[in-house]
Amino acid sequence: MVARQRLLANLRLSNSSNPAATSVSGPLLQPGARGTQELALTATDYAGPGVYNVTVQADGHTLYSERRTAMGGCACPRDRAGTP
Repeated sequence: MVARQRLLANLRLSNSSNPAATSVSGPLLQPGARGTQELALTATDYAGPGVYNVTVQADGHTLYSERRTAMGGCACPRDRAGTP
């Protein structure tokens, strides 16, 4: 007879940090920008799970949204040591 186990866990997740975008620059920010323009930024989340999605919006419309990774691995949250 095979013994069966039933495991239960109560987890509470919290994040006391908000991600931030700094060094935002590029021709997309110029008045009257039209068509395809470049935008550069640095995204950080020092005390949180990490930045793995970047979305750029203007006037309520999404202009760009993509999952990004700093080291080219999976687009997934990382632990504080940077390990997926």
